[in-house]
Amino acid sequence: MAIPEADKQFIQAVAEAIGKVSNPAAHPGAPPRLVVCLNHTETDIPEGAIGAGPYLESELDKEKPESLSAILAWIEERLHRSLDEAWAGPAGKNEDWDASEGEEAWARALSEIVFGMRYGGPGQAYFQNSKWDSYIFSRIQRRSVDFEKACASRKNATFPATHLEIQAFKAALVKEGKTLESAMNPNTDPAVSLACACQHLTTYGVLTRGFTLEQHLDGANLAASQNKGKPLFDPKKGGMWYPTNVAHLRVPVATGIEPVPPKKGAPVNSTEAMPVPLRPGSAYCYNPFGDAKYTTAWVPPYWTEIDKNGVPQLKKEYRERTLNDLPEDRSQHKEQQVLFEDKKNNVSVQQAILTSDATYDEIPAENFAVQVDVPVSGQRKGSHINVVLRISKDKKKVQLLDTTNGHPLDEHVAHTLMDPTGKEGIYDGNFISQVYQGNTFCGLGVPPEPPEDLVEMAEFIRRARPIGLLRLVITERLPPAKMTDDHILYVSKMFRMYGETEDDNFHISRCVWALRNMPGFKKLQGWFIIYTPQGELARMMWEHGARHRRLAEMEPVVFEAKKKKYEIKKANPNRDKKNDPLVEPTPGLQYIHDFRDTIVLTNAPNGTCLYWHRKRSDLNFGSTTESFQGNAIPDAIRARVAPKPKQDPNLRMPYDGEHVHDRFCDPYTNDHTIEIPDLFRDGKPAAEPPPPPELLVDTAIVHDHDQSAPEVAFV
Repeated sequence: MAIPEADKQFIQAVAEAIGKVSNPAAHPGAPPRLVVCLNHTETDIPEGAIGAGPYLESELDKEKPESLSAILAWIEERLHRSLDEAWAGPAGKNEDWDASEGEEAWARALSEIVFGMRYGGPGQAYFQNSKWDSYIFSRIQRRSVDFEKACASRKNATFPATHLEIQAFKAALVKEGKTLESAMNPNTDPAVSLACACQHLTTYGVLTRGFTLEQHLDGANLAASQNKGKPLFDPKKGGMWYPTNVAHLRVPVATGIEPVPPKKGAPVNSTEAMPVPLRPGSAYCYNPFGDAKYTTAWVPPYWTEIDKNGVPQLKKEYRERTLNDLPEDRSQHKEQQVLFEDKKNNVSVQQAILTSDATYDEIPAENFAVQVDVPVSGQRKGSHINVVLRISKDKKKVQLLDTTNGHPLDEHVAHTLMDPTGKEGIYDGNFISQVYQGNTFCGLGVPPEPPEDLVEMAEFIRRARPIGLLRLVITERLPPAKMTDDHILYVSKMFRMYGETEDDNFHISRCVWALRNMPGFKKLQGWFIIYTPQGELARMMWEHGARHRRLAEMEPVVFEAKKKKYEIKKANPNRDKKNDPLVEPTPGLQYIHDFRDTIVLTNAPNGTCLYWHRKRSDLNFGSTTESFQGNAIPDAIRARVAPKPKQDPNLRMPYDGEHVHDRFCDPYTNDHTIEIPDLFRDGKPAAEPPPPPELLVDTAIVHDHDQSAPEVAFV
């Protein structure tokens, strides 16, 4: 059945071609892809739905309470479902990509838990501090050291331990004659972030195979750059780092898929003597400077100092800035090289800079620069890294897991739920037969065979709690600009992205699956607003064993922590009162301070799902800016779920607030006539409705002598 013209216009405004679902089976060679399965796999349809395929229609009477009850029940039931059903569709199978049971189980589980994450650093997203990254990664490991104990390894270190404390902790264990393995504890309550950039995503790919930060990564995530020297790639332990002169880009995929026999007489442990085949979990790395150890830069004279040999050297305080600016400003520096030269006295630019001759004092610094050799290290602007998810049976193609899989595009890829974000996002990519050049390819890291059984690892990481919060919103379906508060039918209390049992983990992928084919989707629309907890609330949710701690139990602790900070600041006589005003905290969890919206999911008029919006952090080496990709949250919804300080107080909703449109309840008794699943009430218990009002007209007494008494009394 054709979609009405009004709905077509709405679809077009949101994302081109949504609703034109193509058949994944028409694209042979593609690997299994959850991002396609979520909208293409045939699944349940609501009772009374008509049509078929991409043009399915489902209508409900938006005035009937039972309609809203049916929607809430549908979403709640599907949130608890496994995604095995989604993988069973055509886009989840391909004989050309058949792997071992363990490899396929791992690839599916990893795709499910990282699907749709926001772009940015984990520590930055929850704590505005990247020092939390290592601790956050440790929460997905099968075992790890006690990060609180590790802090004691370095003087004045504060929780959580960083890679520096982990290294010191390992050294202390050696002195005590203990092994690192003996200091690692089982993780019975895994947890996973809702945010990662490319280096964090690749690190998740490695850790979910059974490796650990402490043993294989020197306590820190993989760098979007060179990773030579990491224990993970030690050839003595079965790994390998292929530099650019070995892992050529121009051959299909890369050297390592089909290892060549070692050359006779090759040095022991060399790349030639011990070729390691490419395997899932391998990392392709990029850096603007390739795998060079030094690069040439032209910098202002005051950035330099002269060493004992009379050679200009870059001062340490300008090294980071120079390396970060070089990829963008290299040509500009070359032009500066020839802007000034004293031909009369036969003095070169460099001599002019280094001389103390007053003749050159008046020359503007921007008119010349000094040539220096700068050691290349660390992650730079333009760096990148991605991880291999699957390898085809013929070993001629790979599927990557990346922070954006919009390239290369296949026909059916153009119609996935990621369209509103320009097809960018974190999800399982399509196949490639030649790895792209990127900025500058700088090496390929191949890990050893996984130290854990991958079937067991897949079960383990599916138990990981996504550390996030949800609100469910049900609205009438109409263009966002026309939506008002009267079109908002229901807003749930904010609830955790996990339930009481270890199988109840509502990862973003499962939230998408829950919105699929929601009853009444032609005229009604479901939305999931996903938040990242902040500060003290985030710390409590990340703690081991926090699954059974409800929001109502955490809120008083968060309030006390805020109150303590307030008292300390208030008592500080040196406080900058002008730029740091005091605001006394109030009970309850507060938007921005304790939780921030980060991802929005919704569904289309044909029942398929849309990734509507995601926040994105732009990490600029010291400063972080935040923007969003996709569509802005409709103003009417934002007024309910992300309140502004000066907003109408009647629309503000605390974390435990719930909104039900008047049409679904008795305005006199506040007695809801809809059934609301307990899952959507993770805050305080629902208030008991007051007793029905009693009209006392019949028993009212009129007192002529008492002018203060009402003529008719109502209770």
